Amino acid sequence: MKLVSECQIRRIEAMRTASSVAFCCGVASLVAMVIFGGDLFNLIHGS
Repeated sequence: MKLVSECQIRRIEAMRTASSVAFCCGVASLVAMVIFGGDLFNLIHGS
């Protein structure tokens, strides 16, 4: 029982870490878009 709960806790922590990393990446890209404007967006999408 204890081993199962430890595995669940580890899984929850891993999911929480992954979601916060994804959130940070999203915020960073949003900030970059605001700073660089449409130029960076056009550069990435090749328009």
